[in-house]
Amino acid sequence: MRVRVAEPRDFEATAALLQELGGMRPPLPAEPAARERVRAVFERHLQRAAEGRGFLFVAEADGRVVGMASADVRERLAQQTPEVWVADLVVTEGARGRGVGKALLDRVTDEARRLGAHRISLESGHWRKDAHRFYAREGYEDLARHFSKAVGA
Repeated sequence: MRVRVAEPRDFEATAALLQELGGMRPPLPAEPAARERVRAVFERHLQRAAEGRGFLFVAEADGRVVGMASADVRERLAQQTPEVWVADLVVTEGARGRGVGKALLDRVTDEARRLGAHRISLESGHWRKDAHRFYAREGYEDLARHFSKAVGA
């Protein structure tokens, strides 16, 4: 297994992985124009990563993508160093428990250290109990509650 920087060819694989997260995430649209809008978001993530404003990594095993992590580098008003926020981390169900998630988080951690970040943060749906145990094993603390309000499209 190897972790590498995501490329444009990884769109379909990462989109499929995100569908495994479930919860409030909408399904990937089948309609071509809508699908292209989703691809454009993916490509903007790649661009932000190329500009040093984020990361988008994929984990490959046996030539196929089995995990992905996306993160944003953001500034906080009360901090002199950046914070890395992991927006998405997912490993396909068949590859869980094999060190893929750890390898992805390790790569994010390496990049956060390289940037001099003070913290890595993430959020996880309250129903994802296995993920919560994984994050705790990796040294993450449950420090806050997440609130969200839909405002329409």
